[in-house]
Formats: sequence, structure tokens, C-alpha cells
Amino acid sequence: MFYELGIDATEASCPALVVHALEDGLAIRRALDPDGVPADAVVTATELVLRGARRSSDEQSER
Repeated sequence: MFYELGIDATEASCPALVVHALEDGLAIRRALDPDGVPADAVVTATELVLRGARRSSDEQSER
């Protein structure tokens, strides 16, 4: 998934860790308060993390 977004393997470890933590945290929050966490929260959060990682990767490539 990261490769398709232009993020190389060495840069992917940090966003991958963040995505896993988001998944775990949102799953716990959803279990505690199903109405308070949208069903697609993990997808939305993952997309935001990947967009930020790609932007960071693009900026580093320009240097």
C-alpha cells in the first residue's frame, strides 16, 4: 500500500506503526462508545496519515 503512494519501505515503518495504533485505539473507543466513533473512522484516519506521509516523502525528494 505504501509503495503505491510513493513511500519507500524505510519511510513506511513510522506511518505503519501510527496506523496500527489508530486501529487499536479506535477499536477500543468504538467498543466503549459505539455511537461516538463512526464506523469508517479507521479508514478516514488511515487516509490522513498516508496523505501526510506522502507529502513528507515528496518534500524530502525535492531537496
